[in-house]
Amino acid sequence: MTVLEPYRDWFDQTNLSMPETTARDKLAAYLSELQKWNKRMNLTADRDPIRMLERHLLDSLVMTSQVEQLGDAVLDIGSGGGFPAVPLAIVFPDIRFTLVERVARKCAFLRAVARKFELGNMIVLESDLDRLTVAAAVPVAMTRAVRVDESFLEALKRIGVNRLLGFTSEPDSTVVKSYQLPGETGVRHLFLRHLI
Repeated sequence: MTVLEPYRDWFDQTNLSMPETTARDKLAAYLSELQKWNKRMNLTADRDPIRMLERHLLDSLVMTSQVEQLGDAVLDIGSGGGFPAVPLAIVFPDIRFTLVERVARKCAFLRAVARKFELGNMIVLESDLDRLTVAAAVPVAMTRAVRVDESFLEALKRIGVNRLLGFTSEPDSTVVKSYQLPGETGVRHLFLRHLI
């Protein structure tokens, strides 16, 4: 039994598909790897394994509901410890994920994860958004923990991104899915913004 099995009801209630068995095993192993590295460096503020699973992994998997919006290539801006890109790269091996992270130690972790779990569909760029030159072949971006403001949106447009998927606690007309994480009372929202 993998770490996701106890959340089968949550997947049903949230109207999400439970990942396949092989993906579930890799997701559990990824969480374990994150916990090991997190002891040596700050990848995520949450140290508790259950909180990591519920607040980061399950939250990231909500984006599977928008697979048709992802296309065949996606930029993940501000990847940090790999959320949402690593779980999505595990679940969707046919989609290319480019993880953009400016902190070198986090990039080292992400590259180690790509090697260890043979995620050939994932590359890591040590950069911030302002230094990226062009992503014309990657019209879709996603972010989970980056402040989305006008300058952020303008920077995305500058590199050719025309759709942005992200998470917010403030609903507006761009929300495509609302949900609750296990054990939380607040409602979260997944948004899709068209930039052109």
